[in-house]
Amino acid sequence: MAPTTKYLGLLAGSPGTDVVEALQLMAGSVQSRIGVSLPFVLLENAQTAVTQALLALRCVPPTSTGIHAYGSAPIDTMLAAQPRYAAELRDRALGTLLKLDEDDAGVLLETLQTWFAADGSTVACAQALHCHRNTVLHRLGRIAELTGKSVMKPQDAAELFVALRALLLTSGLGPLARRKLAAAPNDVA
Repeated sequence: MAPTTKYLGLLAGSPGTDVVEALQLMAGSVQSRIGVSLPFVLLENAQTAVTQALLALRCVPPTSTGIHAYGSAPIDTMLAAQPRYAAELRDRALGTLLKLDEDDAGVLLETLQTWFAADGSTVACAQALHCHRNTVLHRLGRIAELTGKSVMKPQDAAELFVALRALLLTSGLGPLARRKLAAAPNDVA
């Protein structure tokens, strides 16, 4: 079930206010989607803060919970600010992959997400997915076949990364593929 509650956070404070600690404290108990603005001092900046908080809120995928602070993920902010273009990029870059059955699409998208989280390390990606590195290479090859874009080419990799972020933010997946992608690591140590 998708969370239906969402909150905006407007942070008024003195210049240089560090909100990171407050956000970290809240992160453990969040049960909804929360968008947080940059801190502001003057009341006349409240409307800008509302706009920032709304954009930050749209950076939390619609089917998940979490806190997003405006400015913490510029690519996501750009995609949230231009949802039509985000959907267009998603469909253009990942369209053929998204036409696969949900299980196949989910496995390939999970691999792609994990590969990016592993900073392009096939070995680290394989370890995170509990498979052999050749399996990862095969899946990346299949992604290249389906999309015409190879993660080994920087421009293609950038487009795939941004399209993957757009996919997460626009919910262009069925429930099974969405669960697989949501379970994929965002950071591999």
